[in-house]
Amino acid sequence: MNMYMILIRKQKFEVLHMFKIVGSLMVFIGCLSWGFLYADKFRKRSKELTELERCINELQNEVTYTYTPIPEILYKISRKSIEPIGAIFENISTKLRDHKVDSVYEAFYETFKSQKDSININEEDINIMLDLSKSLGQSDVEGQKRIIELTLYNLRRQSSLAKENMDKNIKMYRYLGLTIGATLVIMFV
Repeated sequence: MNMYMILIRKQKFEVLHMFKIVGSLMVFIGCLSWGFLYADKFRKRSKELTELERCINELQNEVTYTYTPIPEILYKISRKSIEPIGAIFENISTKLRDHKVDSVYEAFYETFKSQKDSININEEDINIMLDLSKSLGQSDVEGQKRIIELTLYNLRRQSSLAKENMDKNIKMYRYLGLTIGATLVIMFV
């Protein structure tokens, strides 16, 4: 009878030890994943800013050389853009084409507000786009060209800052996730 109790206690200990190992492994992988996912936001922001810059270059060419209406230009841009930027331009184009809004600015504002959770650009980046939308379609071709050039300058500056932040922060957040995970595992053991 006594030997039987010793075996049961040993099995309970092994099961508890196994749970401890599995739990520690899950915590470590979770923290490591958090670090990688958070770091990935910096890369995505840089990529989205580069795509926005490309789209605004295309907008400038269309406004300057084709005299195409703004909703059509934005739709063409949306077809050539990667997600989520393509969806933003398509949404703006649809709002303008279907007369769901009164101005280009309102279409940009509503779209960026509704898409805020699905994009990685920050408030300052959005404000650059909103500044562009305030004057888009409001002046002659030369006036629009100057506003678009100013927008491109601001986007390039933001893109450059985003790349610097990306280079600094990606490694830091990955190692932070690793370190937090390792620290928690050590505390559990």
